[in-house]
Amino acid sequence: MDDVFEYNLIKGNRMCLESEYAYTARDGTCQEELCSLDVGLVGIKNIPEGDLDTLLAATEGRPVAIAVDASDWSFYLGGIHKSKKTSLNHGVVMEGFHKADAKGEDYIYVRNSWGTRWGMGGFIKLDLN
Repeated sequence: MDDVFEYNLIKGNRMCLESEYAYTARDGTCQEELCSLDVGLVGIKNIPEGDLDTLLAATEGRPVAIAVDASDWSFYLGGIHKSKKTSLNHGVVMEGFHKADAKGEDYIYVRNSWGTRWGMGGFIKLDLN
């Protein structure tokens, strides 16, 4: 993910809406001219592994790219997923989080790239514990 962010930071490339440039799961050539958002990145910050407080703070008000182990996500349909795997193999976008009371469950809300027919309309809730 760092390579992609650095490329955007250096080149000042535009960002795309999903409706403009949908994920196809195929190799190809970048078609930046399809993108309308001329916002780009203003900086990159890597959060140390396991630093949950910094991750949650970074997510307030903006999406955050994170790496996850998605090897057991194929059949996710809903609820809070409690995977304990540790092999980071997939990049996703953390859209927010929910910190429950002592009896509830804490989770992060993640947008996946597998389309809206997967998971909960393209999203998954991941256990924070």
